[in-house]
Amino acid sequence: MEKRRTQREILKSLIAAGKLTEQEATAVRTAPEWVVPIKELVMYLGGLLVVAGLVRIGVYAFEDASTVIISMAFYLVALVTGFFAFRLRKRIGAWHRFSEVLELGSMLTAALATGILITDAGLRAEMSAIICSAATFVWSLWRLRATRMVGAIGAGPSIFILSIMVTSEIDALQDQPPYLVGAAGLVLVALGFFTVPLAALLRVFGLILVAQSAIAMAGYHHGGFAVIVPIGLGAVAYAYGAIKFQVEMLVIGAVMIIVGVVMFSVMNIDNDIAQGLVISATGLVLLGATYFVAMQRKERMQQISATA
Repeated sequence: MEKRRTQREILKSLIAAGKLTEQEATAVRTAPEWVVPIKELVMYLGGLLVVAGLVRIGVYAFEDASTVIISMAFYLVALVTGFFAFRLRKRIGAWHRFSEVLELGSMLTAALATGILITDAGLRAEMSAIICSAATFVWSLWRLRATRMVGAIGAGPSIFILSIMVTSEIDALQDQPPYLVGAAGLVLVALGFFTVPLAALLRVFGLILVAQSAIAMAGYHHGGFAVIVPIGLGAVAYAYGAIKFQVEMLVIGAVMIIVGVVMFSVMNIDNDIAQGLVISATGLVLLGATYFVAMQRKERMQQISATA
């Protein structure tokens, strides 16, 4: 397997080939991945303050209003923000980003209005949350490739709420580890492997949910054989993160492995010194295995270079 080169190594090779000057390479190396102008940040801050003020006025104005009136007001807000989001989505730069902020606001207020309305109609709050979060997730999924942030930001929280609410509705799962939360995390991780905007955000949120579910599962079964779940999933995440150099998978994978090993030692070994020895020995085995694989890869690359 060919060694993955760093940004610095690629730039040096381009300079050596005469395709870039040293000054151009420095400019590329030091340039941020993306920049939001100060005036745009100030505009967002001002907009948030305006919204906060309007919310405060709305709370006072609708203090004695019926839930139907309140939901209609939210629908009106969703309609207005959705209209401007639609009108601005073909613009570029700050206006396009602002259109996505408006779309997020429209999606949130529409879901909130629907939840209030159907709950007032007699549906239980849990079922209302399931319907609204499922609709939000489907919309986010549909918009995942077409937007820069709406799809990713909407998909994570909505599927998380959906998994929690569905778990609360199934009696057999209520006293069990959060299996559905872990399944929701795996869905987000899978989405993060596609070429979509904010894919890393999907992977991070998904891995956190997977780690939470796997560690809870091991704790529920008091360690024992169940610790294979966080350790195994952590090993897969860590290995993939090392191969693809995805830092989020490296970090969360390492946390899952460490927690799994510690849980196994604490719950199955009575002696404190023995616990520490098992944990340290596991770390040494991992270090040895990593060194062995690295040496094997180095020898294979040398053989390939010699025969080329």
